[in-house]
Amino acid sequence: MEATPTHRVLVVAWTFDCQARFYELRQSGGVAFIRRIVQNEDALEISETHRWRVGQAWESWAALLITGQAR
Repeated sequence: MEATPTHRVLVVAWTFDCQARFYELRQSGGVAFIRRIVQNEDALEISETHRWRVGQAWESWAALLITGQAR
């Protein structure tokens, strides 16, 4: 999904931003989502997952980081 504006978002976990591609786990109003940022030479490419309940988002975050099984 393309990034959508969300007010009052808290970044609760993230990967290192020194790589060309990095991720953030963001939470807002009882839901959470993962944002992927790709740093191109010209601009940033930002995409996001849909919103999950916080527990589901943490499970997907763990799958992404630990097992590489997130899709």
